[in-house]
Amino acid sequence: MIDNLKSARSNLKEDNLIECHYKLDLVLDQYSDATNNTDKWWKLFNIYAIDIWIYLIGFLAVVFAFYFYGLNAILKSPPFVESAIHAATWGTIGAILRGLWFLKGSW
Repeated sequence: MIDNLKSARSNLKEDNLIECHYKLDLVLDQYSDATNNTDKWWKLFNIYAIDIWIYLIGFLAVVFAFYFYGLNAILKSPPFVESAIHAATWGTIGAILRGLWFLKGSW
């Protein structure tokens, strides 16, 4: 694989784009074969980022639980504190949803 990458680089420097494209296709085939022949757990963590999915969904559940069950105690404070809590909570929810949106490309 390394030899094909080096060859592709040298062909690119020499403006031999057809040979460069061919060598890169060979490297892509070798990479696909290597990733398809790995363990399912390796694929879950390194290709599909299942640990990040679990983290983001878990954190989203914690934020929702805080918002729905713990907000009553905070609402007894001055109005500007309530607004700050709402802004921070919904900003966090938006950031988590954005992270999940970008992760969907891994599936």
